[in-house]
Amino acid sequence: MSLRQSPSTVRHRPSRTPLAALRRADPHLQAVVIRVRAWALGRGEACSTDALTAVVGSAVDEGRAGLCSPLRWTRKRVDQVLRNGAASYCTRREVDLPEGLGRAMELFLEYLGAQDALAPESEPLERLLVAARSAIDPADRRRRVAARHPANGRGA
Repeated sequence: MSLRQSPSTVRHRPSRTPLAALRRADPHLQAVVIRVRAWALGRGEACSTDALTAVVGSAVDEGRAGLCSPLRWTRKRVDQVLRNGAASYCTRREVDLPEGLGRAMELFLEYLGAQDALAPESEPLERLLVAARSAIDPADRRRRVAARHPANGRGA
C-alpha cells in the first residue's frame, strides 16, 4: 500500500488495540481521529492512530469538562497534553500510553491549521509546532539517534 493513495481507496484493517475499542465507543472522537488520519495519509504521512486517539481524546475530554476548547492551543497546553494529558487520558481508561505522541500532536495541530479551525485565541501554528517537536517522546528520540549511529551502518 502506498502512502500516496487516496484515503478513500486505502483498505483499512480493523485495529484491535484497547485504544481502538475506545475510539469505537466514542463516535465524536472516532470521527475526529479518522479525519486527521485521512488528511495525513492524503499528504503521504504515516501516523499512529492510537497516538492520535490519546492526544485528541485528551483535548476532547478537556472540552467536555468545560476546561478548554479542543480548538484553542497554546505552547503551554501542547506541552501539558504531551507530558500529562495524554497519559492521564490513557491511565483513566486503563490502557497503555502509545508511542508517537509528539508526531500525533504535530499532525493534529497541522490539520487544525489547514482547516482554519484553530481558535482565534490560539498561538500561531508555527509556535505550536515548535512546542510539539520539542516534546517528542524520549523513546522516539532514542530510536532516531540509534538509527543514525555509525555502528548501525549509517552515518550521523
